[in-house]
Amino acid sequence: MLFASRPNPVVFKRKSIRFGDVVAEATGLNAGVGFLLYVDHGRVTALEGYTFGEPWPDVVVVKSWDYATMPRDLSSLA
Repeated sequence: MLFASRPNPVVFKRKSIRFGDVVAEATGLNAGVGFLLYVDHGRVTALEGYTFGEPWPDVVVVKSWDYATMPRDLSSLA
């Protein structure tokens, strides 16, 4: 998976967090994909994508994103 970093990334107040309740509908995958976000020392360090039992295709085009758990309270991450 390719993703670009911003020149001035967002810095979170909490030093280390992990969350993985982000899911997406993507082309070529019947069950979609899930994502884990890693933040260390206040900066995003990794975004890990995974499938739900299907092989990862050569090209992934995300059609839509959502949270697996709703409502989503992001106030503790800021």
